[in-house]
Amino acid sequence: MKDREKINNNMENDELEDDDLEIEFVDNDFVEQDIEDTHNKSDGKIEFEKVTDDEDDYENDDYNEVAEDEDYLDDEEDDDEFDENDIEYNPDADYNGEYIKQKLTKSQIINRVIAGMGIAIAAFTIFYSAVAYGMLNKDDTQATEPETETTPAAQEETKEPGENEFFVSTNSDENISDNIKDLINDVKLDETKTGHSKVDDNVNNILKMTTKSDMNTYENVRNIYDYMMYFYDIKSNSFVDEDTVYDFCSNYEFTSSFDMELMYRANKLFETKSGDSKDYACGFTVLLRRLGFEAYYIDGERKTERSYENRGYTLVVINGKQYIFDVAAEDELSAGAKVEYKVFCKTLDELKDSYSDDGIKESMEKFENFKTLGAFSFNAKISTSSGDSDSGSVSYSGSDNSTSVGDMTIDISDTVYFKGSVSGSKSNIWKLIAKVYDENMNYVTEETLYSEKNNEVSDEVSYRPARGGYVKLSYIVTDNNGRTCSISIMLKVNGDDEPETTKNEPTTEHIASSGEIE
Repeated sequence: MKDREKINNNMENDELEDDDLEIEFVDNDFVEQDIEDTHNKSDGKIEFEKVTDDEDDYENDDYNEVAEDEDYLDDEEDDDEFDENDIEYNPDADYNGEYIKQKLTKSQIINRVIAGMGIAIAAFTIFYSAVAYGMLNKDDTQATEPETETTPAAQEETKEPGENEFFVSTNSDENISDNIKDLINDVKLDETKTGHSKVDDNVNNILKMTTKSDMNTYENVRNIYDYMMYFYDIKSNSFVDEDTVYDFCSNYEFTSSFDMELMYRANKLFETKSGDSKDYACGFTVLLRRLGFEAYYIDGERKTERSYENRGYTLVVINGKQYIFDVAAEDELSAGAKVEYKVFCKTLDELKDSYSDDGIKESMEKFENFKTLGAFSFNAKISTSSGDSDSGSVSYSGSDNSTSVGDMTIDISDTVYFKGSVSGSKSNIWKLIAKVYDENMNYVTEETLYSEKNNEVSDEVSYRPARGGYVKLSYIVTDNNGRTCSISIMLKVNGDDEPETTKNEPTTEHIASSGEIE
């Protein structure tokens, strides 16, 4: 039997373990009448059967007497002893159950068991319902998360834009007036591509990350403007040499070197993510042209503390009025501070303290809207005085612009006639060049026999060899844009191959070594 003192102490300290708590249903079916009958038959004392202690409970075949510990514990030393003489019986006392608890009926026992089970089931249900609700709520959040990420607001609040993700500006545009927004939104757009595949591909990629059909024109322009400030770094003025620009455009036929430099600088900015003010201006100009704006790259000036400096910026014409956009300057002005759009769609009057009109007119006149040359082709008929003839044609493509006709055999006394014509150019330079070899195809000399510039689309020239051996004749035409086409023929000349004068290096003298024109 468990020590009552320990139980009391445990109850006071709230330290009872779950195993110590057991519901005991006491079999007390007697009622007050039973007690009175027992009293009448006794000598005035209530006899109690001695209860055998068990370690876990109190048991008796007839009933268990349950009383408050304080009623039968006189002190700590008598904790486990019981003396029936210590209890006096008062026949007048009202047995109201204060000291004796009645025995539960079977129905009561069942009801209490059912009630206990109900409480347990309810607690179990509430607990697992809460757990299930939490898991369901988590699944719903995860399921809707991708949609949340696609909204601009979510991107602004949760993460910074990635380089290959759609960019949404988080800058406040409170400094941009509604009039400017309406002005940009009302522009009638007419998009223009550069025609250079590499530039246009980069432009396409940037526009996919900065513009959408459900955004208005102003929102698209500002998003591009902010995208460039966010991802590109400003560097000091970079030198661009003419050869590099021409190499970049070598496979194309642009009419303006100014346009070619614009495209080269823009592409350099797109691929290196850094550049000077001119690179920024070229990049923004190309992007706005693609959107459909009348945008120009201006190689102009900007005022510094001491003087004006050469600077590039973008100028946009809207309703006949000029507006300046300078992304690089905006990036510099907002470094470590709030973007205030101080050079976003501003007139020259608004920026007269910083910008001059130098270079504006000149730059606009140089720009040819990425115009390319028309097709340029060259045709030539080659014939001899002995009656042989052949012909050839070639079209300018930017790479291989020459062709050859079949070989001919002539006597040293024969004359060769060349008749050429071009399409796509009205001003041309015509040339006939001879490379001379001996009978064993050893190089002897090279000379330009004929060179003339005219405004004709056709030309004629004749040639008479001066020695035997082999001669390669190249008939060449170059238009005023520098495009060159060439048609060649190899002649085997029968006759003496040891003329009076022979040179091993190309020269413009000693025409007799290579032949003469007539």
